[in-house]
Amino acid sequence: MPDWALQRPRITEMIAQGAQRCPLTVATGPVGAGKTMALALWAAAESRPVAWVSLDEYNNRPGAFWASIVAALRRSGVAIPRSLTAAPQGRAAEHSSLVRLASVLTAQNPPVTLVIDDVHLLTELPVLTGLDFLLGNTGIGLRLAVSSRTDPPLPLHRYRLAGELTEIGPGIWLSTWPRRAGSPGASCQRTRLIASWGEQRAGRPGLASQPCPWPLTPIPAGSSPNWPPRRAP
Repeated sequence: MPDWALQRPRITEMIAQGAQRCPLTVATGPVGAGKTMALALWAAAESRPVAWVSLDEYNNRPGAFWASIVAALRRSGVAIPRSLTAAPQGRAAEHSSLVRLASVLTAQNPPVTLVIDDVHLLTELPVLTGLDFLLGNTGIGLRLAVSSRTDPPLPLHRYRLAGELTEIGPGIWLSTWPRRAGSPGASCQRTRLIASWGEQRAGRPGLASQPCPWPLTPIPAGSSPNWPPRRAP
């Protein structure tokens, strides 16, 4: 991790507790909130296996999505049979492969946490249904942590009612933003965050043109606030 990586102990602890206690952890917030960074900081310090998948629009194809998932799980150390590498063709074949994958993950000890970044890009029902099926049929062997700009299209109500969901919503990103004094001309990241959120919710310009209401820690010169590198939306 770079030296300028923004540490948020409260959020890191929430992710850690969610991965230990709940099958599903959901981090939602606008662009630039720090979702990817927070998950990356937690993953770097996690002692148990972590599989990471960064999505793009092509992952709405079931074959591409599950190939990425299986590859990430294998890199994390999960012993997945080589026969599951090929993308299954047809609905029955896909379900059979998911059952086999769930069987492998059920026996996983210690549990593996699958991190899916930008899950809001998933829109196809077969992919979402398959992901829900996998999470619901792996016992304690699998934990899922996702980042999204909005609530992901998963049956969150069911996980809430069962007490199996950890939610890190937009308000938490704002409340944990640092307020230490910065140098003149420092980037006002909190203002950017509020502006981005306002634009998404209201469909109009946010607060980007307004001065920052409090001084913040500046981003070091030559550094990018969007680390790790992300695909263009």
